[in-house]
Amino acid sequence: MEINAKRDEIQKLAVQGFKECGEGILHIAMGVGKTKIGIDISKEYQKVLVVAPYVALLESWKEEFKKWKVSDSNVTYTTTASLKKYKDLEFDLVVLDEIHLFSFNQLEKIPKGKRLGLSGTISLDTAKFIKETIGLSVIFNYSLEAAIRDNVIADYRIKIVDVFLDDTEKYIQAGTKKKPFLTTEKKQYDYLTSVFNKLKFAEWNSVGEEAKKLKLAKMQIASKRSKLIYSCKSKLKAAKEVIEKFNDDRILIFSTLTESANYLCEFTHHSKSKVSYLDSFSEGEIDKLAVVNMANVGLNIKPLHKAVVHQFQSSPETAKQRIGRLLRLEYNNPGKVGEVWIIRAMNTVDEQWVKSALVDVPSSKIQYIHYNNLKHYGNNQASAEN
Repeated sequence: MEINAKRDEIQKLAVQGFKECGEGILHIAMGVGKTKIGIDISKEYQKVLVVAPYVALLESWKEEFKKWKVSDSNVTYTTTASLKKYKDLEFDLVVLDEIHLFSFNQLEKIPKGKRLGLSGTISLDTAKFIKETIGLSVIFNYSLEAAIRDNVIADYRIKIVDVFLDDTEKYIQAGTKKKPFLTTEKKQYDYLTSVFNKLKFAEWNSVGEEAKKLKLAKMQIASKRSKLIYSCKSKLKAAKEVIEKFNDDRILIFSTLTESANYLCEFTHHSKSKVSYLDSFSEGEIDKLAVVNMANVGLNIKPLHKAVVHQFQSSPETAKQRIGRLLRLEYNNPGKVGEVWIIRAMNTVDEQWVKSALVDVPSSKIQYIHYNNLKHYGNNQASAEN
């Protein structure tokens, strides 16, 4: 196993930082080895609890213990959903993996013991929330940009493909049960936005139960509008073209709906997959995989070339996680630059979602490509504008 000297140095500094502070959150860029850091710290304690949001993350921890030939006989594993079973117990060390995903209720159920929070993507707002909730602060920070600068992980670029909702094909179900009709993507989006804005204004001018009813109705319309964006043919078509354009590359595809993931790729990994192809993709046996949220965190995947994000939500932490899937440095390709292709619906809330998600990404790493120019990309004919 080839070892990156700088990565090894950062890991040792993080361990030392925890020892000096006694407890706290280590904010370590993805691909630097935060699980290895957690293992190195846990070796010093007799009774350890490792908490993570997903079972897959816990399995990854077990594999890492074996990989580094460290016994985990002193470790108990649990998900955040089962944390309440340990609330009244006491441990020497409680490891909180992907702590930025813990809810208020989950944070309050953390048992007694020294607390080690681990995250590769914690935002300032989330760090503040955790500190206010349980008094745990970030004590060590090694950012994504620092890791790229130090050649610990690969560099990356963001390619945003701008599409417009179609106003020609009438395939969107609209109207009522008694009077249904078909309409276009754009007309349905404009209609839902108009209703949303009316409800929002009415809510502002109401109080009590009436305001609560209006807020619920507004949220239901917002949900319908979001699903329209998630499933519209315009975005799916663009995502499919990007995937086919780079057919020879390993590509991880992120979507929000299982139906969209199934359309974009033959091989999927989501809650409704009859067969999960995650292991096959992780080991390099297949070169395309579509997922629905489940590959955001903590999974060990062989180095990728590209990711295609069919749908983003407005979380900078999720954006960093998806970018991070690309950044495992290939030692035989030290100049590697990963590409994240994002499909964005113009003149919709999707613009704001993408803007919010990429708030921490330097503008120099982002290129905008009009959908009509996508087929020419790579031939110096794509329009790029910052």
